[in-house]
Amino acid sequence: MKITTNEAVYVQKNDLGYLFSSNISIPSSIYLRPEMTETMVIDDSNRYEFIKFEDQSEIEFFNGIKWMVEYNDVKDLSVGDILGLEEDTVEEQNRIARKYNAMSVADRKKNYHMVEESNLLNFKLYSLDDIVSFKLGKKSMELPEGIDYPRDYKTRMKIKSIFRKNIKR
Repeated sequence: MKITTNEAVYVQKNDLGYLFSSNISIPSSIYLRPEMTETMVIDDSNRYEFIKFEDQSEIEFFNGIKWMVEYNDVKDLSVGDILGLEEDTVEEQNRIARKYNAMSVADRKKNYHMVEESNLLNFKLYSLDDIVSFKLGKKSMELPEGIDYPRDYKTRMKIKSIFRKNIKR
């Protein structure tokens, strides 16, 4: 997931790890940042942490990545609306698969980028699932300073906290 503001774009380490493992050309200013050149192990303890990018070319690069979910586009959508986005993504994946599978072996070799495109859409599905879990309070995620949580998030967390206290009694 990424979060775009007027001054920066914040990108989750999970998305950066997937980006770096893809065949997408990455600007050297991103790849050579100190936090990228150090050994970065992404696991459950840090996958939802954000790294801030402020250079205009970096912001433009990340905003051009359509498979990376933009938080501002989904934060106030209902869970049903997000599930609708997931369905649209699956339809797009299926369209790519049908087109690719209908090709000859020679054409498949020429169009191997379609496999990568399908894999990126699959990652987008996981990201949308993470957002649903976050909105439902099943996953925690600390947003960068100054970024608003979804409208109903704090209320849901308060109810969840009260519910947990009542169960422990």
